[in-house]
Amino acid sequence: MKLDDRVIAYCYVGQQATATAFAARTLGLEVLLYDGPFEEWSRIDGEVETGK
Repeated sequence: MKLDDRVIAYCYVGQQATATAFAARTLGLEVLLYDGPFEEWSRIDGEVETGK
């Protein structure tokens, strides 16, 4: 991950994702909050990056 990468935070109700978004923005990262669970994101062919 690079500092100019976009981060998309998500969780089931938004509480954990909000904390993640706050921390990422504090570190200077561009972050968006997805208002939905991962299962929905993957069904609509949302981009998913996994580690090696």
